[in-house]
Formats: sequence, C-alpha cells, structure tokens
Amino acid sequence: MILLGASGHGKVIADILKLSGEREIIFWDDDPAAAVPGYIVCSPQKYTEDEVILSIGNNATRKKIADASSYTYGKAIHPTAILSTDVFISLGTVVMAASVINPGSRIGKHCIINTAAVIDHDVIIEDYVHISPNATLAGNVTVKEGVWVGAGVTIIQGITIGSWAVIGAGAVVIKDVPDNAVVVGNPAKIIRYFSENKNLIRLEKIISMTHPKIWLSSPHMGGKEQEYVKEAFDTNWVAPLGPNVNGFETDLSSYLGEGVHAAALSSGTAAIHLALILLGIQRGDEVICQSMTFSASANPIAYLGANPIFIDSEMDTWNMSPAFLEEAILNRIANGKKPKAIIVVHLYGMPAKMEEIAAVANKYEIPLIEDAAEALGSSINGIKCGTFGDVSILSFNGNKIITTSGGGAFISKNLDWVKKATFLSTQARDTAPHYQHSQIGYNYRIDRKSVV
Repeated sequence: MILLGASGHGKVIADILKLSGEREIIFWDDDPAAAVPGYIVCSPQKYTEDEVILSIGNNATRKKIADASSYTYGKAIHPTAILSTDVFISLGTVVMAASVINPGSRIGKHCIINTAAVIDHDVIIEDYVHISPNATLAGNVTVKEGVWVGAGVTIIQGITIGSWAVIGAGAVVIKDVPDNAVVVGNPAKIIRYFSENKNLIRLEKIISMTHPKIWLSSPHMGGKEQEYVKEAFDTNWVAPLGPNVNGFETDLSSYLGEGVHAAALSSGTAAIHLALILLGIQRGDEVICQSMTFSASANPIAYLGANPIFIDSEMDTWNMSPAFLEEAILNRIANGKKPKAIIVVHLYGMPAKMEEIAAVANKYEIPLIEDAAEALGSSINGIKCGTFGDVSILSFNGNKIITTSGGGAFISKNLDWVKKATFLSTQARDTAPHYQHSQIGYNYRIDRKSVV
C-alpha cells in the first residue's frame, strides 16, 4: 500500500494498515527531507499498480491530488472501529480507532473519520470530508463535500452542512450551515465565509504571500495643471465658486452616468457627514458600516452622536459581507433598534457585492450610502461605482484615483438632495441681502484653485 504524504496523519494510517494485516507499506512525499521511522519514503510516481491512500489531513489538498491523478485507491479501517453491516465506505477513506458508524450511513471518497467519532444512522457524508476526534453526527445529517468538522463537535439530527464549511471544535450545530461558512460556539454561529472550495489552500497562500506591495495611487502632474492654476490667479478668481467648480461637477455627473448629480466638496468625509444629515441621522441612532476600512467612513457617524454597527468582510472582495449585514439588521430589529443607514465601502477600489447589499438594504428599507472614495473608474457589470447608493461619495485626496490635493463629492440621483448638500456646504446661507442662517451649515464647499 502506498501512503502519499509522510506526515503524522500518515503514521496513524500506517498503523491501521499494519493492524489490518497489510505487510508492505511505502510512503511517497515530494519533500526530500520527509521521514517516517521504520518506513521507506520515496518521491511520488505518476503511476503505480499498488493501491494508494492520500495520507494528508488537508481536505482541499486531497481533492487537488485526486483530481489530478489516476491512482487506484484503497481504504483503511481500524479493527476497533464499529461499522454496521449496511454501511458504505468509498475508496480512499480512512476510519480510525473506536469510531462508530451506524446503519444506513454512506461515506464518500477520501474522507477521514477520526478517532472515536460517532456517525449515527442514515448519515450522508460526501467526498473529502474530515470528521475530527470525538465528533458526533446524529441521524439523517448530511455533510457536503470538503467540510471540516472539528474535534468534539455535535451536530443534531437532520442538519445539512454546506460544502467546504468549517465547524469549529466543540461547536453544537442546531441549524443548517451554508456553503463555505465558518461556525463556532454553542449554539454554533457563523463568524466568516471562505470564498471557494479550495479555501484552506487559499488561506495558506494568503498568509504566506511574498509578492511586492501594490501601492496606493500617487499623484501625477501632467503640466496642464499649472496653466489652470495660473489662469485662476491671473483672473483673481480663487473664491470657492466659479466656472471650474461647475465644470468639474458637470464632468463628474457625465462620467458616472446613470442620471446622477454632483456637488463638489472639501472631502469625502464631508460628503458622508452631509449624507447622514440629509437622511435624518440623530443622536442615539444606529448606522451600519464595515469594519475593514479607513476611519473616515465611520467618523461622521460619531459627529452626529449616532452609534456605528461594524460589519465584517467577506473573502471575495474583503468588503462588507451581505450575509453578515442581514444578520446584523435582524439582530438590531429584534432589539428594537432598526439601523437608519448603511455605509458600504469599495476598499482600495475593489467593488463590494453591491447587488446583494442593495437587495438587503431594499428588503429592510434602509438607505444606502456608497463610499466610492477609492473607486472612481471601477464598475460592476458596466455600471460605474459611485452610482449604486441612495447617496454616493467620492474623494479626491492625494492618494485617490484623481486628486485635487484635498476634496470630495456628494453624488445622488436625487437632485433635491444634491442641492441641499450644496446649500449646507456653504454655511447654509439663506437667500437674503444680508448674512442670514436659519439652520446649521458647514464650510464644506471645494475651492476653485483645488479643481483647476
């Protein structure tokens, strides 16, 4: 019997095979330094007439090797394991000491049923699953491909565990688990998602990456900027308004499309602040934002005395998870505190999952603020970022896609909101021959020399 993988897991399988009467056991491993005392370790071969078992604990690695090879696979069942007569065990699977598999259960290819695991009646376990020591699966449980069930886990009757999910050690699972979810605790709760069925390999790659850094956008001057600055000074027009500001707003609206209007402001942070004001956010309200972002996305919430509710990321874009978003909304509604707005960020210009996030926002009738500060030029299915929110914001800070040194924009299809934001950004000065202010305003308007 060939064991592919000279590891601690392989040593356990070798012991099972010896107890079962296997006379000749050889290890294959592509690590020249790999060694298992008492056994021969050779380099892997593309072909062998002997049966092979993948003695590798990582589910995704076993799948990768099995998909790429044409070996004839064997299986290993410890003599102390208790298997009912009608249990079906597929090739490549290992059943370790003191495990119990009850009537009607079916175990897929290249699975690991670890020490003292209990599989009750009519359980379906698909391929490349690892059931860790002392885990208990009650009757009629279904475990989809690639799942990792941690040590001491309990899964109650009739539950389905989605493909490539991870169940943390000691968890008690009382409801179905979605594909790629990581759940922990008693009762088990989702803490994050993996993005693909090779999630464990993917995480290892992320952790071990040694690629050069991808720097943020550094400013670039083409020469025309100096001409426009000179014109502004020559005409003595450096006040906050003028043809350059109006033209800049028109160009932004035209570029983004989708019927949006723009108000050029002093920063993206100012745009978020005004958006929250126009949405009626007040002291004590709750506003959802994402945890992985720059603090400027969340600070305006605190300006108004409201409370930020931080949402973790999904693994595809590293932006706000739609699943965690809906979970948080339901939690806050259950506690009598329905969120008043959602701020989603396209971090580093990578578009968030806007279709799913917008669907959640619409479902619960919560206004959506799209922080596209770093995403000018990014798009989703041909639609520009900066046009998906009820209000969207842009930034023109020094490290953004285009820069005015400092600046931002309030973007919306609601022209009344854009006019109101413009009004508030110029100190909320009423139309009068004298200085008259009937509400609080802000000095948030961009100046002409910044946009030239």
